[in-house]
Amino acid sequence: MFFCPLLSSGKDSNYALMWAILHGFKPKCVITFYSSRDDSYMLQTINTELASLQAEALGLKHYWIRVSGLKEIEVDEIRKGLERILRTEDFTYVTTGALRSDYQKVRFYSVFNELGLKPISPQWWCDQGKYLERLVDYGVEFILTRVAAYGLPVEFIGKIVDREMVERILLLASKYGFNPAFEGGEAETLVLYTPLYKKRLCIEGEIIRKGFGGELLIKKAWLGDNSSGDRCLIIR
Repeated sequence: MFFCPLLSSGKDSNYALMWAILHGFKPKCVITFYSSRDDSYMLQTINTELASLQAEALGLKHYWIRVSGLKEIEVDEIRKGLERILRTEDFTYVTTGALRSDYQKVRFYSVFNELGLKPISPQWWCDQGKYLERLVDYGVEFILTRVAAYGLPVEFIGKIVDREMVERILLLASKYGFNPAFEGGEAETLVLYTPLYKKRLCIEGEIIRKGFGGELLIKKAWLGDNSSGDRCLIIR
């Protein structure tokens, strides 16, 4: 049962990859989409370039599929990119980090069906709060790299999400009405480490405030050993 995960560098795609391996699927490669536009309807676009370091930390071959980011046109570009990879790699399953976007799921699943691929989306319509807790419990270390929801503090950017922060996020989501797992773009995430990584993703960056939100401008990224500690996360 070979699979290739769609890896964007965020928490959802990393969790789906981890779930598949824990359930007996064997990874063949990692696939990342790189959009020419920031406003892709289908894809995460922020910090996707860091997925190459995550693939290296996983010890897996990495493929890029470059797309225009134009509505509907990118769907055909995704299909052609996957078709190209299937000429080289032999796999049947693809993991996605889809949570609740019907637009995204319908189009991805249509492409998979065309190519004879079987999708795995373990978080689809899961309990969002319990999902955040499960990420932390499973040892997935991730940070927020952007916040864009009213009520979500800029101070959360660049800090590893632990159980205490999860509780705060859930309380704020209940009060202000945003999705606690950030399915609607309320925030973006970056995974620094999972138990599957042989090395830790290290970053150096600066927080830039934008209105009531903000974004982490990553200036440098590299792989460090697991004892790197605070030297792996330098935020100014």
